[in-house]
Amino acid sequence: MAGSWRLPLCVLAITLLAASTASSFHGRFGMMRPPTVSNYYAVPIYCPPGPTVIPVPDAPRMPYAKPTAAPPSSTGEPPLAAPKASNDPRKPVIATSHAQGTSKAPAKDRCRVGFWNLSGHEVTVTIDGRTITLAKDRAATFDLEREFTWQVSGRPQNVERLPEGQATHEVLIRD
Repeated sequence: MAGSWRLPLCVLAITLLAASTASSFHGRFGMMRPPTVSNYYAVPIYCPPGPTVIPVPDAPRMPYAKPTAAPPSSTGEPPLAAPKASNDPRKPVIATSHAQGTSKAPAKDRCRVGFWNLSGHEVTVTIDGRTITLAKDRAATFDLEREFTWQVSGRPQNVERLPEGQATHEVLIRD
């Protein structure tokens, strides 16, 4: 009984070996068979030549809206925004110096003059014979007579004549 399972197993293995084929090698026993031939046919597919256009009747033409002018404004200009404190390094730093440390208004024959250095570098300014150095983005204020001279080093001299009613004057130094 112990060997009874061997015989059916051997018969099954031989049957499988004889029946198996691999078409690329013409089967196990390719010498006895003719080679396998496969034929392929292209199936035609019909495509229409282009999009189909279906005519649609024109819609009735509506006239465009007629433009009308806006009504006049009933109020004045909008209020300006409140100035904001800014830490922008490109803005000039305002530093004011007063002659003799007084804050009262100058006499009628004098006026307060501010010199602003907006040139981007340090400049030397001569004002009525006094020479001062202004750092970049800085200002200096002086009480001067209504007719005074000032000159930036390397440039021509300027003469300023201020009218009687003017109490202040600003000089901007740029490149």
